[in-house]
Amino acid sequence: MFVWPPSFALARAMSISSSDRRGWSAEVIASTRTALTAAERRSGALRKTALTEIATKLKAAPAGADAAKVNLLTTAVTDLANAPR
Repeated sequence: MFVWPPSFALARAMSISSSDRRGWSAEVIASTRTALTAAERRSGALRKTALTEIATKLKAAPAGADAAKVNLLTTAVTDLANAPR
């Protein structure tokens, strides 16, 4: 099994995947992407805090969201927050 290393590119790809007809609304996806961009510009503890906040918000997915895609994106963001820097 191939496992992609944690990266902002992977998190963005997962957010794109979540935007299909069974995913989140366009507003949720846009705010997630904006938050990822802001987190990427930070470093150290500030980056980890920002990514942890994103993951927490993702865990509270709106009704109707594809649970599998929510979990993939949440895991990608959480792994990125916990990745050694």
